[in-house]
Amino acid sequence: MHLPLLALPLLHGLFQQLNVKQQPAPCSRELEQIYDRGTASERAALFWRWTMGFNATMEGIHRWAWWFAVLTVITGGIGILLTGTVVENWYLWGVKHGIAPAYPVIDAVPVVDPMMEANQ
Repeated sequence: MHLPLLALPLLHGLFQQLNVKQQPAPCSRELEQIYDRGTASERAALFWRWTMGFNATMEGIHRWAWWFAVLTVITGGIGILLTGTVVENWYLWGVKHGIAPAYPVIDAVPVVDPMMEANQ
């Protein structure tokens, strides 16, 4: 459920790495580089292909980032709405549906408070 929450920082980090890799060319003109296919855009597309495994254009990278941001907000809102209303405890819900492992049963050992023993 929180996959976009985990994927968004990764995508953002890759996007920022693209900006770092483009340093020999001016990177402050991002919008111009989207429309003007220069060497910085080509280097960014190559870096994206090497790291992610598929081709991406400058527009595509920005669309991916926009959709990840939107889906993060939507899934986060759904999680907030479900917590406390439909699902009281996410761990127990995961155990019930076979997603999370149950804790092993440990024989209960009575815990003795040393401060209580000192007063007696």
